[in-house]
Amino acid sequence: MTTPQGGSPDEGPDATRGRTDGPGAYPDPDVTSIAGPPRDAPFPGARPGGPGSGWSESGWSGEPPGPPPGRPAAPADPTVVGGWPPPPVPGPPPGGAETRVGWAPPPPGWAPPPQQQWAPGPPPWGAGPPTQVGAPWGPPPGGPYPGWGPPPPPPARRGRLVALIAVGVLLLAALGVGGYLLVTRTSGGPVVPADFRPVSTSVLTYAVPPGWQDSASPGSVLGAPLEGRVEGPAYECGGGRYLRGLVASAFVPGERPAAAVAAAFARETGSAFYSTADGALPEVRVSDARPFDVGGVPGRLVEATSRTPADDGCLATSGTVLLLAVPAAGPDGSPGTAVLVVNGDTAGGPADAPPVADRATLDAVLASARLPTI
Repeated sequence: MTTPQGGSPDEGPDATRGRTDGPGAYPDPDVTSIAGPPRDAPFPGARPGGPGSGWSESGWSGEPPGPPPGRPAAPADPTVVGGWPPPPVPGPPPGGAETRVGWAPPPPGWAPPPQQQWAPGPPPWGAGPPTQVGAPWGPPPGGPYPGWGPPPPPPARRGRLVALIAVGVLLLAALGVGGYLLVTRTSGGPVVPADFRPVSTSVLTYAVPPGWQDSASPGSVLGAPLEGRVEGPAYECGGGRYLRGLVASAFVPGERPAAAVAAAFARETGSAFYSTADGALPEVRVSDARPFDVGGVPGRLVEATSRTPADDGCLATSGTVLLLAVPAAGPDGSPGTAVLVVNGDTAGGPADAPPVADRATLDAVLASARLPTI
């Protein structure tokens, strides 16, 4: 057991806590009063009859304590106990009854902090907002950042382009070439004019120039029947009939290299088309095969150039035969090679013969070629 400061080991300050009768009665120190003694007395709790006993809520118990050591006893006096006056008893606080709730109200003079009251009305700075001091905030240097609006779009130029195109179309129409429109184009190839007439066969489809006529006698080349034969302008000379050009297709059955098929057909047609009436054969030169796209299907193109040994006044003295060969399936589904023959004179013939076809016309026929399933 610990000994309270200034007391004795047999009994501490809590010995008389809560007593309501007897010489050592005093109130519970947990209940405070602004009119009584301090909560923690400056001396330890006393035994009954000893020094420091007799305190009560009213200030003293009426039982005189002994005189302090070293001081003489004084005459009994109702207001003086042992020669020492009792501590002053403070009265109730001004303006109200005594408070005993364990805490005292704040002393007069302390006021609650002012509370801001909102009410509609003009702003506190007067008729207008406060004046900004310094340069206003703007977007940071170095370009827009997230949160800032996008830069203005570039000026539209599409309208100007459309206007230029419209002017170009009107100019072409005024020059009389408005009939030539883009129908089909190979990679870097020629344009097929809109007035070309389509021709369909069992192995190929293609377009021919206006004025070229279908033929009732198709013929054959190397044993392969010709289909879709279309003849160019014709003329009569020396009792014979001559053509300025010819277009036809054929199907060669069996799996053969397209380049070999094209070269064989080019040499055969180049010789047959420019043989003279007396059987003289022309000089035929056949080019190497080169790739040619047929609507996404790779084909081979060979060009044959023919020259007659002499000018008889009726037959053209030179001509060109273009041979296009592309792997394809026949009418019965068997594998083979589709062939397109495109022929045109380049020089010679009588003075009154129709003009020869230009190379652009022959190239446009080639560009229009497609397999039936493409």
